[in-house]
Amino acid sequence: MRKNNTIFILFFILFLSVATVNVNAQLNDYSYKLGLQVHYVMPANEFENDGVSMLFRPFARFELSHIFDLGVGIGYGWMQGVDYSGTNTYMTKMVPIDARLILSPFVLETWNPYVYAGIGGVSWWISDPPKYPSRPVDYTGFSGYVPVGGGVEIALSKNWILDIAGGWNRAFSDDLNGLESNVNYDHDRWWNVGIGAAYVKTSCEIDPDEDGLTNCEEDKIGTDPENPDTDGDGLKDGEEVMQYNSDPLNADSDGDGLKDGEEVKAYQTDPLKADTDNDGLNDFAEVVTYKTDPLNADTDGDTLKDGEEVNKYKTDPNKADTDMDGLNDGIEVNKTKTDPLNADTDGEGLKDGEEVTKYNTNPLEVDTDKGSIDDFVEVARGTNPLDPADDIMIERVTIYDVNFGFDSSNLSANNQKKLDDLIEKLKIRSSVKVKVEGYTDSVGPAAYNLKLSKRRADVVKQYLVDKGIKSDRISTIGFGEKNPVDSNKTKEGRAKNRRVEISKAE
Repeated sequence: MRKNNTIFILFFILFLSVATVNVNAQLNDYSYKLGLQVHYVMPANEFENDGVSMLFRPFARFELSHIFDLGVGIGYGWMQGVDYSGTNTYMTKMVPIDARLILSPFVLETWNPYVYAGIGGVSWWISDPPKYPSRPVDYTGFSGYVPVGGGVEIALSKNWILDIAGGWNRAFSDDLNGLESNVNYDHDRWWNVGIGAAYVKTSCEIDPDEDGLTNCEEDKIGTDPENPDTDGDGLKDGEEVMQYNSDPLNADSDGDGLKDGEEVKAYQTDPLKADTDNDGLNDFAEVVTYKTDPLNADTDGDTLKDGEEVNKYKTDPNKADTDMDGLNDGIEVNKTKTDPLNADTDGEGLKDGEEVTKYNTNPLEVDTDKGSIDDFVEVARGTNPLDPADDIMIERVTIYDVNFGFDSSNLSANNQKKLDDLIEKLKIRSSVKVKVEGYTDSVGPAAYNLKLSKRRADVVKQYLVDKGIKSDRISTIGFGEKNPVDSNKTKEGRAKNRRVEISKAE
């Protein structure tokens, strides 16, 4: 009995030493297993055990379901012990053959416990019969027997397992040890505990890497059945094949520079389409280079596609108004035809947006009304940039040089030049009316000076009329010595006070 205990302890230690091996043999979901077991046999009959009893058993197992297997085996071995004399030994050799139903209730990664029960037959012959007691029995025979027991399979590699098993066997005969018992229905039995190894032929209908594809499918596609993400793109092979239709052997199926997994999980772009939003930029360029939205063809909402902005117009696809002129890029390109990169396309000083939305001027024309004064100047001075008539400013003209002699109302050549310049402007500004004011110095009676100032104003009016300006556009008045612009105490001051002023009539 001490020897039997030692053997069980050795098998237990062996089990513990290999039960934690981290490999991925296919313990379940396989095609077949072929192996050899070596058992230590402990007879359970009328005699005491003595010596070493062994059984060598080749076996095969076939999967019936995820938890049930069919096992068949044939063996060769012997049992021996000491008869009642205490000194004489016997030996029975046997060839058992059986079929077993094996239950594997747990699906573990590296080891697989199981129990079994079966039915079989054993052919036996007694090579050394017992001497005492001596009873007439058959020294050869064949008997049915029932094996029951359990064990554990431990993965050693992808295709090899270690099998540790033990069981109890009951024969339908009581003659295996050469002594038939006097007890009715008593049959010979034996215990066995053993170790073996088996080759595992894996099934291709399994999915060991849990990627959603069986080994059969992975073999056909060319993916790695032990790597759930063969191309390392962040998507399982099964997802690529069955859900996204991407290439599980190519991390970037559409060649846009983004991994398929990034497209699906991070950016929600199409891993089969380099330019998901059809804007003329591939998804990588949008995400990495330009920081635009790969799902929106017009990221900044200016009606220009991101690709047009980058490739054609060089505008900023993240900024609706690249040049910050008050017009978005789409309006500048498609409607106003202005330069979306230049806030002042015509260069006159007004932003394109001001011209279009505020002043209604043409952002492509420096002088919208073609009145000779550019739009910026007209806006700055308060004239209408859409009306050419006000482009020519009717500014106050003062005639007060020394050629106005005392008690005289004649015009000098210099004064005529000033009036001729005014006449040119009045001809352009045909709707403008002017007023002519005459002044004198303080020399002479005031009443006389008042009349003289009026005559001087009339002379200027007549000159204008003679040059083509209608009389009804000109009014005259004399102020005499009123409103001096300088001192009447000096010659120079009096000369300045003898003047005529022409200005635009309000």
